[in-house]
Amino acid sequence: PKRRKGQDLCSIEASGLPSNAEHTRTSGRLALTSINLRETMATEVLGAQHAAFEHASAAGVLALLDEDDVDIQRHSLQQLNQMVDFFWSEISDQVAVLEEMSEDEAFPDRDLAASIASKCYYHLEEYDDAMRLALTAGKYFDINVDSEYVQTIVAKCIDEYIALRRTEATAATEAD
Repeated sequence: PKRRKGQDLCSIEASGLPSNAEHTRTSGRLALTSINLRETMATEVLGAQHAAFEHASAAGVLALLDEDDVDIQRHSLQQLNQMVDFFWSEISDQVAVLEEMSEDEAFPDRDLAASIASKCYYHLEEYDDAMRLALTAGKYFDINVDSEYVQTIVAKCIDEYIALRRTEATAATEAD
């Protein structure tokens, strides 16, 4: 829309820009701080996925897995969980470490480690491993989420169940 003479330039909401963007008024013009505007718009457009774009690589976050401090490892896993669908090829280089963490009964976020490893295997099209780890991921594997990952893992579980039932049925008929 065109600006009418005397119209306030600070009415950001009407222009379609985020209302919480920092702004200053300079010589009758609205100057937006580009960094804040970019982050605000990215957050509104991408939601939780925005966190993955804060990094150009997962290498720094992956390095935190090698720390001895459990809190640092937990923070790393939380970041990796947000990044895994974008940086799965990098993260998959550390899938053995993630599996070890998921098998360590003393580790507090073993379910989260299993979930990340499962998603890596999914992207690598290793569906048996992806299913095995997804089933140990606890609350991090939500069958109510509408995603290709969840649909593929659920389908794999159903296929596995059918195969096991057929094997049992065949064994039972041969025993008779």
